[in-house]
Amino acid sequence: MKKRMQICLTWLLTACMMLTLPQFAVTAFANDQVSTADELAYAEEVGVLINEFRAENGLQPVQLAPVLLDVASVRSQELTALYSHSRPDGTDWFTAVEETKLDPNCYAAENIAAGFETPEAVVEGWKNSPSHRAAMLGEYYQYIGVSVTYLADDPNYYFSYWDLILISAEVPPEGAWTPGETEDLFTAENTVDSEIAVANAKAALPGDYNEDGEVSVVDVVMLQQVLLEQITPNEQQITQMDCYQDGVINQKDAAVLMQYILGDTSAIPVKG
Repeated sequence: MKKRMQICLTWLLTACMMLTLPQFAVTAFANDQVSTADELAYAEEVGVLINEFRAENGLQPVQLAPVLLDVASVRSQELTALYSHSRPDGTDWFTAVEETKLDPNCYAAENIAAGFETPEAVVEGWKNSPSHRAAMLGEYYQYIGVSVTYLADDPNYYFSYWDLILISAEVPPEGAWTPGETEDLFTAENTVDSEIAVANAKAALPGDYNEDGEVSVVDVVMLQQVLLEQITPNEQQITQMDCYQDGVINQKDAAVLMQYILGDTSAIPVKG
């Protein structure tokens, strides 16, 4: 059974516009599922690719924002039920932004896509569409959120549903970071020497890997970067990473941390 592919764009300036492209055949989704850790890694990779594209065109990079990752996650899940810039309840996609604490008086755009297997493929698909290309190269956009949801029993044979949110903001969203530069969060500004780290370990918040006093999607992304050996944590951060408390730092810890953030787990760490 062949899989199908589709991409669509809408943006808000003074009006709203939607474009739906023809469908194309693509290969089956590589892993037959998208884990929480994969989704975060994909968001980071999409962000890197978009910034490379923007740099090629003389534009400033955009940053990933935890609040927009949450919005994109909601929207990608909704796309499995209704592939549209309208939400399943009949309201416009932008209401998902309005439900946050972000200032709704902003430039905003949404790119959606279905059936693309990888971050590279979906970004390339958007780049090859003039309207989607224009959204990714929007000079006013500063922050993004990215998500992909996999629907195993998709009757439409798309299986993977992608959502990209782009916005401007006068007040930077909390916890925003530049994709591909997560290692900056481990620089001297955020790293204490080992003696202070040991002294403060008991008082540190479990899962708070960037030591900003809260547990958020940023911490999950940083854990994923550690697992990919892209960043090196300090001693306290290593202790904080064992959310599953089995003495091993792996994808189980990322899953437990994300479950805590989503409210599916009441407390961390969890006994392995």
